[in-house]
Amino acid sequence: MHNKKLTLPPMGSKAQGIYEARVLEPDWLPSYRRKAFEMANLSGEYDGRCQSYMRLTETDKQAHDRVLSGMVAKRLRLEKRRGKNSILRSAKVVSTTGPRNNLILDQGLNKMLRSSGTINWATWSTYCAAGVGTTATFTDSGATTATTSGSSTTVTASGSFFTAAMVGQLIRFDSGEERYIASQSGTACVVTVAVNIAAPTLFCVWAVNQTGLASESKRSNTYLTGAGNCGSSVTGNVWSGKRTYDFSVEVGNVNYTELGWSDLSAAASNLNSRTLISGGTVSVLIGQQLRVIYTIAVTVTPNASTPGTYSITGWPIAPATTTDGDYMVCNMVSGTGMANINTNGGSVGNGDFPTSRISNAELRLTTGSALPSFGSSYSAGSTAAANTNAFLSYTDQNFYLDAQGIFNLATGNATNWRGVYFASNDGFVFVFDEAQTKAATHTLTIRARMTVGRTLVNP
Repeated sequence: MHNKKLTLPPMGSKAQGIYEARVLEPDWLPSYRRKAFEMANLSGEYDGRCQSYMRLTETDKQAHDRVLSGMVAKRLRLEKRRGKNSILRSAKVVSTTGPRNNLILDQGLNKMLRSSGTINWATWSTYCAAGVGTTATFTDSGATTATTSGSSTTVTASGSFFTAAMVGQLIRFDSGEERYIASQSGTACVVTVAVNIAAPTLFCVWAVNQTGLASESKRSNTYLTGAGNCGSSVTGNVWSGKRTYDFSVEVGNVNYTELGWSDLSAAASNLNSRTLISGGTVSVLIGQQLRVIYTIAVTVTPNASTPGTYSITGWPIAPATTTDGDYMVCNMVSGTGMANINTNGGSVGNGDFPTSRISNAELRLTTGSALPSFGSSYSAGSTAAANTNAFLSYTDQNFYLDAQGIFNLATGNATNWRGVYFASNDGFVFVFDEAQTKAATHTLTIRARMTVGRTLVNP
């Protein structure tokens, strides 16, 4: 008895997060400000608008805010008892950051793969956190360049740059190479995998090892619902999931400086992505509230026929002469592609990319000999399902997960197998150039590899 093991070329999903922070103000707030101005016995021209408030002296602001805070808190208590929320119904946007990228963290990628499919891109951003910390998510090299001596793990900067705090972070050269920093000494750092940077090259160090906000203030999964505010869509091989989060009304002035996203409700070091707010702060005054719009865009590849070869001990078996072939992700339809976010902000389904809960018969041998065009289902022909399926153990920072199906001696015995698919005939498919043989004298182990990654763009 021989054991045949296949390691499939990977299907990948690479994500980019985009956020926008807005400040909302209800239409009744200016009149509350005017009343607070009068009750605080302040003098001068004052119409209650934000611009008018900002022109007050710090002393007058303090007197004004003590009164306004109590007025707003009273209204919030009253509306809560009545089950109303005129804050959001009458709110208008008074400031916005505009769309900006954020940093997807190692923890977020590890968590997804470590969960064996219980966390996916749709559940990944269920909660948004806001805070007042200022810890940077990256350090740009500025005018400092770096080189290596040939292919080396030692990266030398042209001046003082690397610090001990950068150990565990990711250096990305403007030429595109990415490496983790293992240690630092003087103007040099040691990376985990050798790299060849012959010419002086600019770079950026990304704090992908962060796990939480520097100083978290609050967390929300209260969504502005409806089409355009929450939902997901597929365009080609890109899945986009969007949520709009509304935070509670402020009863004190707050300058928010950082945001993060998580699948968990607890204020803890469990973030999947993080950002410092563009421009430094978003100032939310008494009676106003923070709104955050977040879109995660995930590109799934390969979405076209791609040449590949298996490394298979004992194969090919005559008359086959190679295990060459072509592979691709065929489709991203709902239910077999990505999990969805509905217009209420909830997540729907599990999806297959990058992981799904493997049930029996999710890895199959097929007789179908042709890959479809992307967006269509694979014509699998006759199929044989693996007897057992499981995820193999995941190692943090590998950013790939192997699913394994085992065909026993009695299963799948034939001489005309032309393909393998994972999850469904809309999912990942490999088609051999030549028919392959599974005999009753051997078991067959098939592995499908799923990868996750992020898009980084140096400033």
